[in-house]
Amino acid sequence: MNVGIPVVSLKHLIVASMAIFLFFPAHANNHLDRFEDPLLGLTQGLEGCMQTATARNQSKYSCIGYSSDSCIARPENQNTAGMEICNLDEMRAWDSLLNTYYQILSENGSFPGLRDIQRAWISYRDLKCDLFDALYEGGSLARVLRADCMRQETARRVLDMYPLVVGNDAR
Repeated sequence: MNVGIPVVSLKHLIVASMAIFLFFPAHANNHLDRFEDPLLGLTQGLEGCMQTATARNQSKYSCIGYSSDSCIARPENQNTAGMEICNLDEMRAWDSLLNTYYQILSENGSFPGLRDIQRAWISYRDLKCDLFDALYEGGSLARVLRADCMRQETARRVLDMYPLVVGNDAR
């Protein structure tokens, strides 16, 4: 006899749980509009840092650590996962700029061999940063150091490309 009580299957519970999980991210940026991309803001901040450094005739390399340094300094990030995430978040912003700059230089057509150079650089970066896995046998320190290496190497590549994208005044 059916008395109008719906039968909830395990499948329905899993789907509902996943919907709730996706709707409420674990580490949401409360200061952001829910439609704003946090990577976009960080990317814009990095570009602003490079422009300011150029205008002040300072080293653009001081922009490395733009967000990760203060992120790691927070007490809640004083652990392996926190430090790794701080480094990877900044690395993703540098990587976004790298892809943008690569597109600009590729469309220009005045840099023959750019694709081969970029592929060689990616191989170099990955091999260099993978070294930490071997040195620390994949331990927790390896994760932090590898993420830091990826951030620094990606940032350096962007900073090397920056003058080519914005012109001679950025050298």
